[in-house]
Amino acid sequence: MGIVSTFQHFGATLSLQDVGSLATDRYGLSTANAQWWYFGESPESQVSIFSAHPRWSFLNMDRRTIKHAGAHWLIEGSYFGVDGTPSPLYEMDVSAGQDPIETHKDFADFAGTPTAPLHGAQFDDDGLFIGFKPTDDEDSADWVGVRDYLTPGAIWRKSYVTKAKPGTTEFNLIGRLDFPEGSAPTPSGRNWLYTGLSWEQKGLTYSVRKEWKLSGRNGWNSTIYA
Repeated sequence: MGIVSTFQHFGATLSLQDVGSLATDRYGLSTANAQWWYFGESPESQVSIFSAHPRWSFLNMDRRTIKHAGAHWLIEGSYFGVDGTPSPLYEMDVSAGQDPIETHKDFADFAGTPTAPLHGAQFDDDGLFIGFKPTDDEDSADWVGVRDYLTPGAIWRKSYVTKAKPGTTEFNLIGRLDFPEGSAPTPSGRNWLYTGLSWEQKGLTYSVRKEWKLSGRNGWNSTIYA
């Protein structure tokens, strides 16, 4: 049993029965419950959504349940919040994705040029690569149909909780060249694009996630994404 307090108003009685326990996850988001008994006719007006927790005032109610229990009402609240400014957490996903074969740094070594093609490489009149076609050259068999190649890529994420809701300034940065917050490892010649922002409100606290995408070997186009 936690802190017990009783409030009376026009014959109605609201009695706090249990303040629950405080739990905090690795992102710094804290949660707790609280429970009241209420004797009266208007339980829905007693404890409101977003009200502060009776013990940990930095928590705010996110969900409320009211049940009739014989001679009284049972009111239960779920609370979320953040105490201070916890350190953000970072994570990185690295995987191989597909890029056009003509963007490979050694493309000219195995496909040649429009005037001197190799391994069945074909180019149009403007010198643009079309594809590898079968030829009498035995070495060309390994290249027929090759249009893409696998190259390493990465997504960098920052997750944190805050009392401040992200604003339009954050939204306006999406789709632009940016250096990730935190110590993101960046291979030579590559750069990052700010690609995602998501947040979820719980009580009066926001769980926020930002994402950046690593470029290929030649970097993101600075004219398009400046």
